[in-house]
Amino acid sequence: MDDILRAIILLIGLLLIGLLVSSSPSLHAISPLERSGATGKSLQTTTKAEQKKPGRTIPFVSLSREEGMAHHPPDLEEPSIFVVGSAPEAERFAGWFDNSNVSDVSERIRKVDLTTTLIVAVFSGHMGSNGHGVTIKEVSTSPGRVDLRVMLTRPAPGHAASDVETYPYHMIMIPRKDLDLDPQTDWIVFTSDGKILSQTRYP
Repeated sequence: MDDILRAIILLIGLLLIGLLVSSSPSLHAISPLERSGATGKSLQTTTKAEQKKPGRTIPFVSLSREEGMAHHPPDLEEPSIFVVGSAPEAERFAGWFDNSNVSDVSERIRKVDLTTTLIVAVFSGHMGSNGHGVTIKEVSTSPGRVDLRVMLTRPAPGHAASDVETYPYHMIMIPRKDLDLDPQTDWIVFTSDGKILSQTRYP
C-alpha cells in the first residue's frame, strides 16, 4: 500500500513540474542567438545607424557654372557627378570642354593643383531647351561619404525657351584636407527636396 501511495505522489509531482516548465517564459523557446544577446546588439546597431548625425559642412570654391553648355560630352544624357583628383583624370575631363562654347574652362581645370584639391562637377543631364541650371549649395562630409546638395532651376512659366540641346553643370574645388576620404568613398548628390540626383564612388 505504501508503495502505491509513493508512486501516486511521485506521479503528481512530475505532472506539476511539467506544468511549471511549459508555462515559464524564461525557458520557452529561447534560441541560441537570443541566449547570447546577439539579436539585441544587432537591433541596437541598426538604431544607431539610422540616427547618424549629419556630416560636417566643408567649404568649396566655384570653378565654373554654366546653364547652356552647347556640347555633347560622353555619358551625360542623365544627371551625373564626376570627381577629378589626378592629372590623367583632369586631362580627360578638360578635353570635354576643349571644343565647346565654354572652352576656357578646360584651361582652368588644367591649372588646378590636384595635390591639395579635388575638382567635383555635377551635371543635370541633357536638356532640350535653355533656361535650365544646377547649383551646388552645400557640401558635407562624414567617414566614407560626401553629400552634395544642389538646386535645380528651369525656365519660368511663360518664358519663351529656345529649342537647343544643353548640358547644365556646376564645377567646384574642394580642399583635400577637409575631406574624410576612405577607399571607395560614396559621393551622393541630393536635390533640395531630398531626392538622390546622382551618385558615384571615388577614389
